[in-house]
Amino acid sequence: NMTPAERLESWVRVRTGAAPVVLGARSALFAPMSNLGLIVMDEEHEQSYKQDNAPRYHSKNLARWLAQQFGCPLVLGSATPSLESFQEATMGRVTRVDLPVRAAAAQMPTVFIEDLSEGYRAKRPSLFTPRLHDLLTETLARDEQVILFLNRRAYAPFVVCRECHHRFMCPKCAVALALHRRDRRLKCHHCGHNEPMPMVCPNCNSEKVGSFGVGVEKVEEAVAAEFPLARVARLDRDVAKKKGGLEETLAKFRSGETNVLVGTQLVAKGLDFPRVTLVGVIAADMSLNIPDFRASERTFQLLSQVAGRSGRGQAHGSVVIQTLNPDHLAVTCARDHDYETLFAGLIVERSEAIYPPFCRLVNIVFSGENQGKVIETSVAAGVELTRALPAAEILGPVDCSIDRIKNQWRRHIMIKLSPEADPAPIAAAIQPLQSPKVRITIDVDAYNLV
Repeated sequence: NMTPAERLESWVRVRTGAAPVVLGARSALFAPMSNLGLIVMDEEHEQSYKQDNAPRYHSKNLARWLAQQFGCPLVLGSATPSLESFQEATMGRVTRVDLPVRAAAAQMPTVFIEDLSEGYRAKRPSLFTPRLHDLLTETLARDEQVILFLNRRAYAPFVVCRECHHRFMCPKCAVALALHRRDRRLKCHHCGHNEPMPMVCPNCNSEKVGSFGVGVEKVEEAVAAEFPLARVARLDRDVAKKKGGLEETLAKFRSGETNVLVGTQLVAKGLDFPRVTLVGVIAADMSLNIPDFRASERTFQLLSQVAGRSGRGQAHGSVVIQTLNPDHLAVTCARDHDYETLFAGLIVERSEAIYPPFCRLVNIVFSGENQGKVIETSVAAGVELTRALPAAEILGPVDCSIDRIKNQWRRHIMIKLSPEADPAPIAAAIQPLQSPKVRITIDVDAYNLV
């Protein structure tokens, strides 16, 4: 978020040695340091350390290379390490140093798991289970603060005609349009397409058009309606992209002007508000159902991170996790603050299925406006890769989970190499298939498979 002038000024200060400490996101590793003595990567498990567009580097690999060049220590910090890093510690390749207590000797919050299916069985589904409702009421009565987390923007994730079941889809992407009720518009969260909220169905002219599902806007509305003491604010990308929106929202919460903060991942990490004694996870299943082998790991990390916002001051904190999968390993381990049991379970799954850290994963994405050409190129690539890499496991080609984004049809091939393998033969094998009509993207050590 720095202007070019600010960026240049910082670059010069680093170059001349006037700034002995450089603080930044992944690109800070490219700062012109001449006498590097220490590298610290906080929250080392974050997938944002892997850049998703060219050059597709992983900050952890770059940091290790820099540490070797300068002969300096590299510290990887996380309360919920990636399985790959923890496996390295288990194997003795990196040194493990534990911090067994919270900062300022604060106590870990008490975590409750609430089964959302009970409300459906009783035919009384609600955004708030009885426990979360009661704790919310009690917390606000004590003039303490609450964070409610739901990793889904908008008011509702899709809009449907109840008469003919027509679903409002993005014309450019294979996803449903989400309802943003304040704007009275349907929006695509991938390409930015938006259109007015329809009054009638374009398919059958019925007026029975309604939204389904829950987003943070609906949670914000429900809190304001159900809890008289609530002074609620919302924090998501829609708020944060407005100039000063993020800072203003957090400043009001810090001052106590608002006492309930409803949000997406923006409220899950890094916030330190001593008066927050209750965190509610509205639906923990959002990240569990993503078609990705890291889904369980990421769900545990997210739940642990958001739970860590509760009880950071003198008062003891509580966390309520609402889920349709109350016995899932990621959920129960988050309740028990038990990373090692999660690791023990997931590392066996990874080993049996041969996924990282037991292989090097390369994802090749084929995209283009002509679906037939994309299919043809991906099939040809599969043949060439099988011939060039006889020892590798090659999965696909198949359609991506979202098979069309911004009018680009998408298919992919996943390749499992041995952990120390050189991926260079992959590029050599598919180089003859390059064409203006189909874009081929090779992502080594891929983190985004959707």
